[in-house]
Amino acid sequence: MSAPAESNDLIQLRRQVADLERALEAIRRGDVDALVMGSGGRVQLYQRTTADRSYKVMIEELGAAVATVSRLGLIVFANQRLAEWLHCERASLLGRPLRDLVLDADWPGLERQLAVRDGSITQCPLTFRRSDATPLPVLVGLTLMQIEGELVHALVAIADPDAAARGQRPVPHRSRAWLRRTPAGGQRALEGTGSQKLGLVLLFALLFGLALLDRALRPEIVILPYYLVPLLLAISFARPRQMLVLALTALSLAILVGLSASQLGDADYELRLLALVLVGLVSLGLTVQRQRRERQRIQADRDIQLVAENSSSVVFQANVEGETEWISPSVTSLIGWEPEQLVGQPFQSFVHPDDFQQWHKAKAAFARGEHQQLRLRVRQAGGGYRWVSVNGRGAKEASGSVIGIIGSWRDIQEEVEAEQSSAILESRLRSTLDSLFDAHMVLEARRDASDVILDFTVVAINQAACHYNLLSADQLIGGSLLQLLPAHGSTGLMAIYAQTVETGQRLLLDDFAYRHDLLGDTRHFDIRAVALGEELSVTWRDMSERSEKSRRLVESEEAFRLLAQNSSDVVVRVRDDKFLWVSPSLTGALGWQPEQWISRSPLDRIHPNDLASYRTAIQAIARGENVVRRGRISAQDGTWHWVEVNAAPFRDLRDHIDGVVASFRIIDREVAAQQMLEHHAHFDELTGLLNRREVLERIDTGKVPVQRTGLQTAILFCDLDRFKAINDTHGHAAGDQLLRTVAARIQGCLRREDLAARVGGDELLVVLKGVQDLDNAVAIGEKICRAVQEPVPTAAGELQISLSIGVTLALPGESSDVLMARADDAMYRAKQTGRNRVFPISGST
Repeated sequence: MSAPAESNDLIQLRRQVADLERALEAIRRGDVDALVMGSGGRVQLYQRTTADRSYKVMIEELGAAVATVSRLGLIVFANQRLAEWLHCERASLLGRPLRDLVLDADWPGLERQLAVRDGSITQCPLTFRRSDATPLPVLVGLTLMQIEGELVHALVAIADPDAAARGQRPVPHRSRAWLRRTPAGGQRALEGTGSQKLGLVLLFALLFGLALLDRALRPEIVILPYYLVPLLLAISFARPRQMLVLALTALSLAILVGLSASQLGDADYELRLLALVLVGLVSLGLTVQRQRRERQRIQADRDIQLVAENSSSVVFQANVEGETEWISPSVTSLIGWEPEQLVGQPFQSFVHPDDFQQWHKAKAAFARGEHQQLRLRVRQAGGGYRWVSVNGRGAKEASGSVIGIIGSWRDIQEEVEAEQSSAILESRLRSTLDSLFDAHMVLEARRDASDVILDFTVVAINQAACHYNLLSADQLIGGSLLQLLPAHGSTGLMAIYAQTVETGQRLLLDDFAYRHDLLGDTRHFDIRAVALGEELSVTWRDMSERSEKSRRLVESEEAFRLLAQNSSDVVVRVRDDKFLWVSPSLTGALGWQPEQWISRSPLDRIHPNDLASYRTAIQAIARGENVVRRGRISAQDGTWHWVEVNAAPFRDLRDHIDGVVASFRIIDREVAAQQMLEHHAHFDELTGLLNRREVLERIDTGKVPVQRTGLQTAILFCDLDRFKAINDTHGHAAGDQLLRTVAARIQGCLRREDLAARVGGDELLVVLKGVQDLDNAVAIGEKICRAVQEPVPTAAGELQISLSIGVTLALPGESSDVLMARADDAMYRAKQTGRNRVFPISGST
């Protein structure tokens, strides 16, 4: 008989296992909301009914983590917040034994609480085990509830898990006046204010109003969920005792209304009552937690204020506009002002004007909630300014919006004065070194792993050394000596420098032969060097120039003659305003024979308009300057050619100026190209008229008439009528030819002092200077209209076109933009009134 019993138990166990696997798979797919254990241990899939949809939504929206646990210890429901706290997916919690999520040391106490079936509400500390095995200490509340006949425990975690896990107090949110709050003020905040009491009275009134409304409405209209609203609103300001009274009042009113409406036997109504109880518990817990944090905040504020008031630095708080709201008393010892003299004042009013821009940039960063550190000068009470280092940050609310600026000042006056003194000394040293004729640089030794000097780094260099090495300071500083000047290695100078650093003895080298890397020749130097620790201060002087100066002068004259004779440029030497020598290349350039220029004055060959420039150049050369000029020189056939002249003083063996040596080359093409570019910059390429920019500039510089003559300036804005149709019908080539002819005819109607310009595709502008009045300008416009109407021969045949012209007079001081706009308006009126006409508008219109 025992065998069949064992077989039945085994069958039942397999069925239960199969049911559980099926349920868990459904949960993973998201087909169900939760599962419950039915009678006999059978697993039942559970999808929430309409009656408890509001319960689910409410639980999901709570700030606390919530779970419901069956009598067998399985989690049958968990909200998203609990899953986030445990670092796992919510679906992985459903159907999971609560035992797996709790530390072994805490399970016995929790198990005893879960065994309680009398409906009492209990709280206990608990440590969860997260998915990554880290502990999660929380405070949980437990209460008994029923879901479809199954008794379950509602477990609500109401502590801050992150703060508990770190073993720290939660960081309190700081209001705008966090530094100014006092312990007495904080205590009053805990005890309640008039506005809090008024809020509670309103919430109680709301509760009673809801109850009366619930009693008056039909039973099928559900008001009970709205009883939760006063509880949720009270969380932000009520004290725990007030919250408890409010919650009990809500529950009592709900029960009384249910009794009067005979709804207490209704499962839906009882579930809503249960939700009301749960929300009341959660609200009470959150209120207790808020009050605890408020006490912690007050204590933290007291600590911060004590630190601020006793700090040697100046601690401050300002609003987002930079106005000081609080500042520590240490500001008096720093700059002499009393705190009350600064409170309410914009910080900028105490900042040195030269530091305004720096402060504005920092304030903009504070407004974005960023951290900034800057140095600036603040005005002292006794006059003058003092350097401070400001370290601040934009203070944010919990919502992320910036509500002010908090930070500190630090006195850096001595530090800045030391830096300025150091900078002055460094500047004096640099100026001294740069004023030396001798080249100087500072080298820093580069050692290998064996502490052997292999190279030097250039760390400083004066202008003479830069000029000598044909490189800028930026190119030399930081570079390797052997890479910049490799001959230091081949000549042995590198080894001499290294020995100087090692021995510390002063280096004296005279007439040292060195093959210069950049100049490409062998030179003789006097070199002096002094070791300064790992640095070497080196000065050198090129002595080869003096010893070979005479020889090089003699050789240079011959070399110059050979170069001039074989150069395509024309080379001349002038003394006492006479040509002494001219290179043979003169014949190929200008057709003259050299002897035709010898003993003649350069003035005979220079264009009359360039004589003033020539005399200025001769005066500069007499002062020892080199000159580059452009001018015109006559050819033998009488034509003029543009040349570029490079002239310099000619020095004899005693280094005295003995006339001029110059070279020149023909640059007719370059000048023509430049003139063409300049012409295009001022004139329209198609019509040859002035372009828009040029005519507007001329109007702005000469638009006001001479009042004593009674003459005025008129503007004629001309637009070709139906020009687009001509382009579309006959092509752009014919349109361009027509436009050129119209421009020429307009020019033919004008005086020499008048201006004509193309300001758009088919828009032309005429500026008449010295007209008597508006009627005079209109008459000229009508003359232009008649001239333009004549047929125009083009490649597409004879074409005819008309003009619409708007006329106006310039007013004294009027800008070209305003004048053009009025003339343009007159032109459009000419268009609107039938085209091919002149429409005037006076300046006062």
